[in-house]
Amino acid sequence: MEKFIIQGGKELHGSVRLGGAKNVSFKVMIAALLAKGQSRLLNVPQINDVQITRNIITYLGGKVHSSGERTLYIDTTSIAGFEIPETFGRDSRASTMFVGPLLARFKRAVFPLPGGDKIGRRPDHGRDPGEGKDVAEKCCLRTGGGRPHCLFAEDGSQNPSQTQSRNRN
Repeated sequence: MEKFIIQGGKELHGSVRLGGAKNVSFKVMIAALLAKGQSRLLNVPQINDVQITRNIITYLGGKVHSSGERTLYIDTTSIAGFEIPETFGRDSRASTMFVGPLLARFKRAVFPLPGGDKIGRRPDHGRDPGEGKDVAEKCCLRTGGGRPHCLFAEDGSQNPSQTQSRNRN
């Protein structure tokens, strides 16, 4: 599998042409949070994960608007939150993919344990099956008697009082 390795310290700009693969589109939307300003995405399919991702970006303070049937503009200038509410976690695994961009912007990210489709066990592609579970157990918090939320913080803190979200809602 090909990959891009990006080392910090240099501003990124330009464009990348990607196909309209349905399982890639919402991930590209999330990656747009790494850029400050507006991103234009072409050939975006109209699927549930795209709509959920759009709702999460809007909740965090970003702006997403459509132009035509398959073009999205994502403006991240006003992103102000690092906490994703439980309702989005129940609907999709996409909430966990916001960790990287939120850590890059705010040095912390709080998100619910993922839900999503119930299609059974997924292949582990040679990974240790306990690997992901181990990380999730180390970062989970219980807040307000609800489902656990996961916290990632650059400073390693797991104190909920230190995770005052800047979300508007």
